[in-house]
Amino acid sequence: MGTTVGPVFPLGSLGVQAAATLLQGPYLPLSASGAVNPHQSARYVITKSTAALLTLGPPTKGADDGVTIQLISSTAAAHTITAPTAGNIVDGNSSTYNTVMTFNAKIGASCVLSAYQGIWYVESEIGCAMSS
Repeated sequence: MGTTVGPVFPLGSLGVQAAATLLQGPYLPLSASGAVNPHQSARYVITKSTAALLTLGPPTKGADDGVTIQLISSTAAAHTITAPTAGNIVDGNSSTYNTVMTFNAKIGASCVLSAYQGIWYVESEIGCAMSS
């Protein structure tokens, strides 16, 4: 009998959500202010030339654990991400929860947010500031 060569997992076992969680999908352009889907992992590039006012709802406890969202600015504008639920973003730099992440008005400002138990955790950020 021959040796089976192939992936450890059967083909097709990784869906769109799993692939996006690995942050290996294409960037989706955000050219206008609006809501970012809190229930789907995705990579976004903010292309709006003036400040984009983005909202990010709370992830669902349990169901959205592991959802990861990456945002990067391709424009020199002070974009904001606001979590409507007070204290829904945690960055590890303060003892309080935050609601607003503001990008420096610089090309390349970026952040990666991951969901766990109904809270967004800042995994990384470059050129962003948090506030309540």
